[in-house]
Amino acid sequence: MQLAREFLPGSGRKLSDCCAAYDIPLVDAHRALADAVATARLLGAYIAEAPDAPGWARSVAGAAAVPWPPFLGEASEWVSRDDVAPAGPVKAASWLDRITVKLPEFAGPAEQLDYLALLDLALLDRELSTHEAQALVQLAEDLGIGRATCAALHERYFDDLVHIAWVDMVLTEAEIADLVTVAQLLGLPTAAVANALVAPPVARTSKVAAASSERFALTVGDIVVLTGEMLRLRADWHAELTQHGFVPGAGVTKKSRLVVAADPDSLSGKARTARDYGIPVVSEAGLSSLLGRS
Repeated sequence: MQLAREFLPGSGRKLSDCCAAYDIPLVDAHRALADAVATARLLGAYIAEAPDAPGWARSVAGAAAVPWPPFLGEASEWVSRDDVAPAGPVKAASWLDRITVKLPEFAGPAEQLDYLALLDLALLDRELSTHEAQALVQLAEDLGIGRATCAALHERYFDDLVHIAWVDMVLTEAEIADLVTVAQLLGLPTAAVANALVAPPVARTSKVAAASSERFALTVGDIVVLTGEMLRLRADWHAELTQHGFVPGAGVTKKSRLVVAADPDSLSGKARTARDYGIPVVSEAGLSSLLGRS
């Protein structure tokens, strides 16, 4: 799943997301054999896409040099695992409570940047939909990021926004309202907002540059698909997308970079397909925010 950063940038990191991107069937997910077969086929797809990458030869040579450990346990009869019905929806005070408390922590900087990028994307419209919250919880679980680290990353993200707001040494009412909204969505204490309103002694442009590298952004040529009844005329959105160098798409494919939905929690076919492919889904406000960055 870590290789998805290189081969499937911007998509989900779950095994199901990666397999969907290559049309690899994943039957009986979360069963050891099914997951192993799907993972092997996914690795084959990665190798086929970049057969000359030097890392493959090193990995194969390293694996060949490791002896298969002997089985020392007692033989027992094989028993299949029966399907178990889910116990029902998880009830939690907030989406943060669903992030596992992990000890010890094993996520590194690259995984944390992945989480920050998804967090930035989820907060583009300054709302957190049910699907976005679940995606953050799932990504934290997949990457091995515990609740304490997530809380620290949220503080880091908020701190980056504060530095961006203060880059001109002026904090407008709109910027203050924006910081308050983000702090509430991240579950930060009121003291964090109070500290944010205190002007720094000097504008820190280097901090802003570092924060920008963690943010989701569209690049020229990216395909953007709109779905649902928009507040703004779709033709106007298409014209603005084209003006910025992006390509309005009619349907969702694996080449799509972003889907814009009137309701980010929409169960429409396009939004469902986008989630299956690991393509981000944002609201119109989120699209406006992205266009403002480009």
